[in-house]
Amino acid sequence: MTRKLSEEGEIKRTSEGVLVRALGGAHLLDQPGVECENPDVPEGERIYRKLFVHRQIFLPGEFDAAQAFLGGNDVIRLGATGYSTIKDEQLAEWGLRRGAYEAAVKGLIMAQTRFIWEHFEGAQVKLCDGASYMGVDQAMIEAGKALNLNRLGHSCPKFMFYVHDDSEDQTPIYVASTQAEYSTAFVTNCDILLSVGGRLQALEHDITAGIKLGYMGKAVVPINLLEAICDHGGPPAWGADGSVQDATAAYTKTVFPIPMAAATGGADMYDLIRQHVCAVAGNLCRRKLSPDRAYAGSRH
Repeated sequence: MTRKLSEEGEIKRTSEGVLVRALGGAHLLDQPGVECENPDVPEGERIYRKLFVHRQIFLPGEFDAAQAFLGGNDVIRLGATGYSTIKDEQLAEWGLRRGAYEAAVKGLIMAQTRFIWEHFEGAQVKLCDGASYMGVDQAMIEAGKALNLNRLGHSCPKFMFYVHDDSEDQTPIYVASTQAEYSTAFVTNCDILLSVGGRLQALEHDITAGIKLGYMGKAVVPINLLEAICDHGGPPAWGADGSVQDATAAYTKTVFPIPMAAATGGADMYDLIRQHVCAVAGNLCRRKLSPDRAYAGSRH
């Protein structure tokens, strides 16, 4: 009897490479290397597959081996959670230029990294990302490449269809069994997690996992980034049907944190955000780095 495939999908090593299988829709065929195993069955029962032959992939039972890529002395690990895709009509509605969101996230990660390098001599920065070259993960990948930072990708079987099997990208990927376990692994590996929007995944899994793991010295930084960079104020926290449209906005509208700064007059909100994330990085570095580096002062 054939074993039924769960909604989470599966990943396994074969003689040919690493095989991912999951239920899904026809849109997955737009991704390179994706095939449908049973195109004649109803849409909701179709199984899609993708074989990885180039990327270094760690399976669910290999978390410790994957985590070693982020190891070392005096290492600060940065990550971000947010939007994977923003549709053209949403860009127009919110007053946002194509590529501005990704560029803004990339700028924050690069600013944090440079701040740590400048103020904590000898500190290393490594990045955690969601492995797919889309949205917030694209921003993390591009920041890592621009600054030549070591990275570890994170995913789960049903999201691996969006990961490129690129022979030139030697960044390893850890693939958890489920979406929830993926979020926990991702946040476990981050020292500082920027929450810069996103939908249900960001709110239910990433932010929640970050709060649960706060006892490990994690810092979750909610930033209503789109409100700051959109001409029309960005998306609402919730849609008319109650669905989450902006996870960070939903969080900040229900938790009521102390505002990071008062936006008055012609204040540049993005510059205030950049200063804020750097200040958070400084605070965490004091706690995480060795005493000699934590209190040595600027390298200049």
